[in-house]
Amino acid sequence: MKLFQELDSPVSKFSASAVSDKLKLDYSNRAFKLIAGTTQEEQAAAIRIVRGSKEKGTPKIQKLATDIKKYLDDFRKEYTDVGIGLRKEVVKGKKTITQRIDPIKDYFPRVWNWDKVKENPEKFKRVLTEIFKNKKAKDPKKSAEDFYSSLATHNEKGFYNKEAVTELINSVVAGKQVTAKRGLIRNLPLSDHIENDRVLSGTYGQVEKLLSKNGYLVDNIPAVFNKLIASSADSIAFARQFGAKGELLNDYIKNIVTKYAGNPNQSSLASKEIKLVMDSIDGFFGRYGQARQGIVKSGAGILSTISNLNMLDRVTIASLGDLVQPFTNSSNFTSWIKGLSQTAIKAKNESGLAKNLGLAQRKEINQALLKTLLKMF
Repeated sequence: MKLFQELDSPVSKFSASAVSDKLKLDYSNRAFKLIAGTTQEEQAAAIRIVRGSKEKGTPKIQKLATDIKKYLDDFRKEYTDVGIGLRKEVVKGKKTITQRIDPIKDYFPRVWNWDKVKENPEKFKRVLTEIFKNKKAKDPKKSAEDFYSSLATHNEKGFYNKEAVTELINSVVAGKQVTAKRGLIRNLPLSDHIENDRVLSGTYGQVEKLLSKNGYLVDNIPAVFNKLIASSADSIAFARQFGAKGELLNDYIKNIVTKYAGNPNQSSLASKEIKLVMDSIDGFFGRYGQARQGIVKSGAGILSTISNLNMLDRVTIASLGDLVQPFTNSSNFTSWIKGLSQTAIKAKNESGLAKNLGLAQRKEINQALLKTLLKMF
């Protein structure tokens, strides 16, 4: 089916999965280039400035802070260009209206250092209580407890809007005119993140300074940016293909229903096939079959990625035939020697196309993911 080619085809560079992979590669490479030639202390200082600190940094630190802001602005443009993060629905009285979403001032993504949090949860809650006191919350202690619980028990459900899909099926079966702009997706993962207001919001001195001072935030730029990219790229790629609310899925659904026209079981047969399509979309976002909890989901995803990276070393055995081939086919031997002379023995020394493909990064991605995982638990 054309839908699956556009959603997850391994051979189409225009499929959602291919677009997502390219986004991850491009922005991951850019994150590593961003910090080249800087120390951890300089990176931490630049992050503090981005978060709103008024401290004066060296020209090098100020440039890094500016580059970080540019990186985040460019990434925001990636998703606003496909209709994500522009407006959100809010309830006012008995009416539901749409409201513009403005960028968060002094924004830097938060990744929690769970190693530090779990070391002393009660101390973490005391820090949260102090923050809510600064924010003039009615019951700071209860607000802190609720926020702590929400970090560990954020359940997630599927993305497609079952009611809208069922209504579309019934309308087509009944021969009614249906709009092609109907939203069939409840919300994409990135939309959920952007449209939910930050509970811990405030000035740098009220919030970020306290969290950072106590070691509760990860200040590793590549680790934070890679997590941001990994959790956002699929949403951006999907929206490019099918719309931020799945509007472009309408024709696919109508064609499936029409295919069974004249069959007495048209509605049930179409519903089964459409459910397969929608379950595949949930699967594309890693949300099919079960509702995972926030921390567990993140850890499982990182473990899976590390496992896949580890497997890259092992698949070399399957390529031994390619290595032996030049010796068995003498007509290609000269070309093989020329190719070998242009290849570095160590991955970190690769240049040209190999470097552009990210093969010169050694195990930096693997190590960054592992650091994030260790900090989560």
